[in-house]
Amino acid sequence: FLGLTSGGVLHVIDKEVQLNVSALTDYIIASRVSVLNLPYALIPELSHYCHSNKVILPNVRVIISTAEQLKLTPDIQKFLSCNKHIELINHFGPSETHVVAAVNISAKDVAEGHDTSIGKALS
Repeated sequence: FLGLTSGGVLHVIDKEVQLNVSALTDYIIASRVSVLNLPYALIPELSHYCHSNKVILPNVRVIISTAEQLKLTPDIQKFLSCNKHIELINHFGPSETHVVAAVNISAKDVAEGHDTSIGKALS
């Protein structure tokens, strides 16, 4: 809801588009989407498609990974290396820490081969 309260637009994607990575990529570009909140399972597929087809997502600034543990696969690493303007945020963690634990992953972190974590505890 943060996006809606700060002037953002919520895009509700048709099931047909959700299941077709090419159509989803076209939609993201045409709609000038700047923040993606995606289940992890879709991120490697989107990364592979974009990298294999030399697609840059020019307006996307942030991708939030949810629902599963984030693994920086070679496809995700290649995608982020070609889209250095995109910040990947891992919002996966134990349910009791979900609201207060997150870690941001930059292109520099990917290039240096850093492992992903669920963030640091607040103290």
